Amino acid sequence: VRGNDVRHVRYGLHYMYADDNLFEDNRFEDSDAGAALMFSRRLTFRRNRLLRNRGFASVGLLLKDCDDLLAEDNVMADNARGIFLEGSNRNTFRRNLLAVSHAALVIFGSSSGNVFRDTALVANLTPLELVGRRTDTIFDGNYWSDADEPDFDGDGYRDRPFRVVNVFDHFRGRTTASDLLAHGPAARALAAAERSFPVLRVVDVVDAHPRVRFPDGMAQTSLAPTAPRSQAGAGLLFSMAMLALGALAVRSGRRQARRA
Repeated sequence: VRGNDVRHVRYGLHYMYADDNLFEDNRFEDSDAGAALMFSRRLTFRRNRLLRNRGFASVGLLLKDCDDLLAEDNVMADNARGIFLEGSNRNTFRRNLLAVSHAALVIFGSSSGNVFRDTALVANLTPLELVGRRTDTIFDGNYWSDADEPDFDGDGYRDRPFRVVNVFDHFRGRTTASDLLAHGPAARALAAAERSFPVLRVVDVVDAHPRVRFPDGMAQTSLAPTAPRSQAGAGLLFSMAMLALGALAVRSGRRQARRA
């Protein structure tokens, strides 16, 4: 399946019970699900773009009972969920970009032996949502925009492992409304306090060698998920209108204050 451009549908791609298939250089955009691969083995998913797949249960790439898949050099941005794994084992993900999504990864405890390497996870609301109390997923050598450890020896990797699931993600999994505070000072303060005084038991998921910068060969410019012009123009007009209304409100408030 090569070189297709699919958008504004329910599933850009939906495959079931089909082994040893190749999917490359496709675009799956603006749908409920970019690609849903189910009950299959030994698939290759390469150089595909899955963008702006949003909705109540939307996802960029969904794997359900898929084993021994290779996913590499894909761009998954502005999706409700970047990659969704359930009952899927021994899959390898490398040199993928997962950006500006609600959750970069959703992994069920029924999935095992999966590996993520040389992948960039950038500006997602949460990098990982775990469904279940365990995971043996291996994260090694990925770039995390949330990581803040230094690189004193200059080897390109941060000096300490990156803890993928933090205490705020622990709360988020139980209280949906906490998403409103995800990037606020309270969340940062809670994360800093938990690093110094860990008191809650959360699933210990770490990247042993988090990168300081994007993996080699992955252009940062590729993470700009361009919205359709109509959407971008509408967003700009809305922002300008809100700014104008805010200015009028401040000006009116000052006048009333002077009169008082």
